[in-house]
Amino acid sequence: MEILFPILLLTVCLVGRAGAVKIYINPSDQTRNVSPDGTYNEAAAMKDVAQRLEAKLNAQGFEVRNSDGGTMREALRMTLPGLYALQSSKSGGQLTKISYPWE
Repeated sequence: MEILFPILLLTVCLVGRAGAVKIYINPSDQTRNVSPDGTYNEAAAMKDVAQRLEAKLNAQGFEVRNSDGGTMREALRMTLPGLYALQSSKSGGQLTKISYPWE
């Protein structure tokens, strides 16, 4: 899955305009994961990557939200409604109750 997601993003970027595609970016926040030479950490590097990716995706017409180091709970609050909307749409528009893992 770790390799599949970047490939999917790259494919979507290369295809062109997005239409109704929404993308949520949640960069790593692992400040203690430091490079071998100690010049940078994973959190800072991934924040930079996320900001650059967000700009490129916005330029292609995608609706993008960048958590900018938000928590997993915040990420799920932004992602799950879209997944439930898809489920509702597939079932003919039936109302679908959103349940969060922490409730």
